[in-house]
Amino acid sequence: MKETELINSVLPKILGKEDVKLYPHQEKFINTINANKCTCVVKARCVGYTVSYLIHSLFRLYELYKTDKQSYEKSVFAMVFCNAMAAKYAENFMKNALRYFEEGGFVAEALSHLNFLSPGRADNWMISQRERRIEELYLDEYEFLENVDFLAQLSISFEISKVIGVTTLKNGTSNAQKFINKLSPSVIITPWYECSKFNKNLEWERLGVIIKEPTINKDGDIAYNPEKWRLMISDWWTPTNEWYRKMCKLIEPTFNQELNCKNDKRIFI
Repeated sequence: MKETELINSVLPKILGKEDVKLYPHQEKFINTINANKCTCVVKARCVGYTVSYLIHSLFRLYELYKTDKQSYEKSVFAMVFCNAMAAKYAENFMKNALRYFEEGGFVAEALSHLNFLSPGRADNWMISQRERRIEELYLDEYEFLENVDFLAQLSISFEISKVIGVTTLKNGTSNAQKFINKLSPSVIITPWYECSKFNKNLEWERLGVIIKEPTINKDGDIAYNPEKWRLMISDWWTPTNEWYRKMCKLIEPTFNQELNCKNDKRIFI
């Protein structure tokens, strides 16, 4: 069974919601992580990549526990968050998720292999792990981490198996671009209209003309087709819907970074 299928089988229990599963863009994210040594994600706000990664890391650790105990004993997963509150949220989420694993030994030990770090602790912690193997380094909202260059360099020096950076853009100097220049990662760009949670009843506007995406149910869901959407963007069509128009008003003037993955210099898309 694929990892995404395993995650979908337990996600309703972990999140306490019926009929919940990974969105297509989240499945793409996990598949890209698994296929590449380094992954850089530039995303719209609130698309669910952090939760996706937390569950992914738990399954990766569990896989090591079941198949390679020697590697498991020396392995750690490091997650760096932009503040202590976000790190604590991730740790509490993992504690809750562990309740759904039946292996008592794994549940008792797992948190000692999972590290939730705030920026001020990350550098020294990584240096202290020379006797252990950092399987994956996850940088959450790395656009806002002042030490992202140093962390990227450490990941090269320590030969970390996988490095994953996920961020929403901000105006000014782009850490996202520095990250790409340093590590040459596989790049995922997820603007708001590629998230099925937000793109219901999607429309395209150009010079007063409106094209409506065909819906697949009464809730306004549409087929996941990012290749088509990129072509529409390149042909100067603008995506919009009721949700997007409301959000633009709420977070103006930063909607271009937070929703469309474009900063002031338009490095992306």
